[in-house]
Amino acid sequence: MKKPKEGGNQGLFNRIAGVYGWFYGYQLKRYRLILSEHREAFSFKEYESILDVGCGTGALCQALREEGLAVVGVDEAEQMLAVARKKNPEIEFVQSSGTKGLPFPDHSFDISIASYVAHGLSPQDRKSLYEEMSRVTRHWVILFDYNQNRSLATSFVEYLEGGDYFHFIQHGRKEMEECVTELKRCFQQVRVMDVDKRAAWYLCKTHEDTEVFAGLAQRYEEWFQHHDALFQSEVALIRQMLPPFERAVDIGCGTGIFTEALGIREGVEPSSEMAEVANERGIRVYPGKGEDLPLDTGQYDLVTMITVDCFLDDLGKTMEEIHRVLKPGGVFVMGFLDVSTPLGQVYQEKKGENEFYRWASFHSGEEIQAALADAGFYVEESGQTVHSFENVRQESKEGLGQGVFGVIRAKKEG
Repeated sequence: MKKPKEGGNQGLFNRIAGVYGWFYGYQLKRYRLILSEHREAFSFKEYESILDVGCGTGALCQALREEGLAVVGVDEAEQMLAVARKKNPEIEFVQSSGTKGLPFPDHSFDISIASYVAHGLSPQDRKSLYEEMSRVTRHWVILFDYNQNRSLATSFVEYLEGGDYFHFIQHGRKEMEECVTELKRCFQQVRVMDVDKRAAWYLCKTHEDTEVFAGLAQRYEEWFQHHDALFQSEVALIRQMLPPFERAVDIGCGTGIFTEALGIREGVEPSSEMAEVANERGIRVYPGKGEDLPLDTGQYDLVTMITVDCFLDDLGKTMEEIHRVLKPGGVFVMGFLDVSTPLGQVYQEKKGENEFYRWASFHSGEEIQAALADAGFYVEESGQTVHSFENVRQESKEGLGQGVFGVIRAKKEG
């Protein structure tokens, strides 16, 4: 197999720019269709600006512009850009390489996207591309590229081009995930969404985007207003588990709707938008995440955490941090959506359609209890409620495994 050239194939794409131009109309139609079909799963209309890296003749740029985005296109091949400027005079195009340093300040765009670029680069150049796109992006880096469904024709063409197609379709997602776990500066989350028979969006959440619920605080509040009986059922079960306390803190307190209902006056929350609402409820909110709590050791009688586990980067680390901030003998009360229950399976199957849980990683009661034990907690009690989605007060039962809303009370020994 040919070794992919470092830095891509600028000369090749300059030579074939005219041929690519013939297919502009076909590409534009295809991009429009894909954006339309997957709008519920990922809506570009929620954002304002986007950078298209390796934009070629600009067909994707135009499709994104039609979604209401301010678009900038970047390509290393001057002849590709000449075609792009002619076909898309309203769009800004810049000659630059995605692997050698994009000419934009940090966090300049809401989203950056690279369509059929990554597979043609060497593994080292791909990491450079990931790093640069992450650097200039506030929220999402999208690698629009091949999935693992190969075709003979595509394989032959990609072999002639001399890229790294065969390695990429087998290991592309792993490379992006390793960029999280090893480099610690690219992406905090990677999700693969098939958008065509042989194509996928590799949706990569940047570290700059720390707010899972950005733009959703009002709708979050409205959900509980419209499901008040379910909310009261959940609060009632949590209250049963609470010990008497002098000082308590709610981890991932969000807008403070549970925090206030439980009589807790302190919270930790990464979303400034959510925290602002909690502040209006009289809750003192410390900005931070569960994996690195901005709290002193051994200060709290009680720590709560309600339906936050599914959004954590590291559940085990968060449990350890909660254990640290509790006093000896302190109590941790945790509410969670139990994926092992019938309704939990519905959440799991439909989460891609849910604006709140799109990126959630749900846990079972067994998984939660194992993580608590590993962190040094002793489980004292558990309970469950919400056995249907009907907005009526629902009974609570001991144990776990039936009601989707589970609560566990655990104690720090000492």
